[in-house]
Amino acid sequence: MDEFKFYSAAEKVYHYFWHTFCDKIIEESKERLNSQNKKEKQSAQYLLLKILTTNLKLLHPFMPFITEEIYQQMPLKNKKERIMIEEWPL
Repeated sequence: MDEFKFYSAAEKVYHYFWHTFCDKIIEESKERLNSQNKKEKQSAQYLLLKILTTNLKLLHPFMPFITEEIYQQMPLKNKKERIMIEEWPL
């Protein structure tokens, strides 16, 4: 099992989520989210939702209970019953 380096995969996904998505992308989106321009605001919301959904799918094998709980609270169209039966992000 050590040959597959699951710990390395989990660490990389975690660091991307925490240091790139949370620290940079969300922070940079705040101005657009507070914009009076409806299309710009919706675009930022869509992008954040898409990135969050993709990250939850990537984190699910390592954190199944937490990611499932968050997924169930998300306002997604055409959402599957469980995150584990969603398509894997390409």
